[in-house]
Amino acid sequence: MREEDAVEFEKISAPSLKDLFVKQIQGMILSGELAQGTALPPERELARQMQVSRAVEQLAAGLVLRNATDKDIDRLGDLVAHIAGAQTPQQAAERAFEFQHELALISGNSILPLFYCSFRAPAIVLWVRFCRRYGIEALCRNTRLLYTHLKNRDEQQLRRWIETYLGEAIEGCQQIYSE
Repeated sequence: MREEDAVEFEKISAPSLKDLFVKQIQGMILSGELAQGTALPPERELARQMQVSRAVEQLAAGLVLRNATDKDIDRLGDLVAHIAGAQTPQQAAERAFEFQHELALISGNSILPLFYCSFRAPAIVLWVRFCRRYGIEALCRNTRLLYTHLKNRDEQQLRRWIETYLGEAIEGCQQIYSE
């Protein structure tokens, strides 16, 4: 094929979470479901309703159970130990991000690591806030339990734990958000 005959393709990109959110709000306004100027619920209520965090974490964890080698699981265990060795909330948060990013990589889904990277800064801010409120050990304990269920390859316990700890962070005894 000659160069002048080559077909050019447009760049394909997945919509960001922000783009999807804006599109949903626009659709609700255009359909009359949401009156223009109506106040949106607080951030934690939106997170609960949209279940974005839970869905992504459930997807990553489920894929890890299917795709991870024993060596991959051992690497996650090393990262949990790395969180436990953190001296500051910032260090713990960065190490927790490293764990979650590795989880996304092991999942084998090419979009998940990109998704996690695009939310690196806000995730770290939330984990720092969590560590300041509840201690580094609480972050380590939550991550260790997630890791334990992954290591045991117990999908039911894994999904139950994800629902529990995200529920606690959104509306339970380990809330990150404050009104």
